[in-house]
Amino acid sequence: VIAARAGALLLALLVLPLATPARLRLSAGSDPARLRVTLRLLGGHAPAIRVVDTFHPRRKTGPAAATRPRAVNPAARRGIGRRFPLRALLAFLRDLLSRITVRRIDGVLVCGAGDPAETGQIYGALVPLMVLSNGRFQMHPEFDRPVLAARLDLEISAIPVALLPACLRLVRARRRSA
Repeated sequence: VIAARAGALLLALLVLPLATPARLRLSAGSDPARLRVTLRLLGGHAPAIRVVDTFHPRRKTGPAAATRPRAVNPAARRGIGRRFPLRALLAFLRDLLSRITVRRIDGVLVCGAGDPAETGQIYGALVPLMVLSNGRFQMHPEFDRPVLAARLDLEISAIPVALLPACLRLVRARRRSA
């Protein structure tokens, strides 16, 4: 009886993080270039797991800290093994976006292409993002000089099990094309 209860408890502990929403938070800035990505499981109630953090990089110690030239795989240099069918990739993005909830978006983008016409096209392409964020994402066009500076704070939520079919379809399409 105790073994059955322990097994059920272990199964619940393994399944619960996959069946409850996971929250991914991304904070990025361009002056200086910084990126922080944290993951919180169990609907955001679990402690944050730091995925990437250039705000506080970890120090390398020991012989691995020394910079040494990396071996280049000749197949990777030629692009072999990196091809995804475009149709499958677009379907994956569509499936992924349909299962992700944007919980919060805040940001500022200062963008200029140097040419006023190109800057206007970029601004026009990003207006839907500004509208969808209810004014929390702002863009300031610079028509007279080329510039790109940004700050973004984004939090999304998704149930990991719901993302599994889209990931499996992408892997299957990748295997067919290889």
